[in-house]
Amino acid sequence: MSTISTEGAARRSPGLADDAETYDALMARSEHCRQVGDHSTGRECAKKAAAIALAEGDAHRRADALSRISVHSARLSELEQAVRAGKEALRIYESVDDMLGASRTNAILAFAFYLADLLSEAAAHGIEAQRQALACGDAQAQRWASLRLSMVYDLSLIHISEPTRRTPISYAVFCL
Repeated sequence: MSTISTEGAARRSPGLADDAETYDALMARSEHCRQVGDHSTGRECAKKAAAIALAEGDAHRRADALSRISVHSARLSELEQAVRAGKEALRIYESVDDMLGASRTNAILAFAFYLADLLSEAAAHGIEAQRQALACGDAQAQRWASLRLSMVYDLSLIHISEPTRRTPISYAVFCL
């Protein structure tokens, strides 16, 4: 039986060389690490990307990196850091009027508060994520917000698509 090192997988991935210290390369590596479950390495890449964005004065890219730090930290059960990074990202997204970024970050915060068993905070962020996702019309953000709300309220979420229509329609149904 062979084991796979996710850190090694991140290094061997195309375009994710160890010496690539640009914001874009670090964020790509962080995303890859998220996908393969190497949250420690992914968070370190996102931290470096956040520092680069701060040095360049790019608030939006800093918010993206902070949001990624929040995801990785939540997955590592380091919930205080997840909330701290997520709230900072949320503050930036709201200041630049980025509803999609705010919705995604609120969904991350809902997850972090859920893991911390702070259900009223989790519900508040899940509801806000859903409101923002609906306002910006992003279907994926709506699904993430619905998923977070279903976790908080202990509901089963069934995603239904109607592929026989000319215009794709999908909606979610919560089951108690």
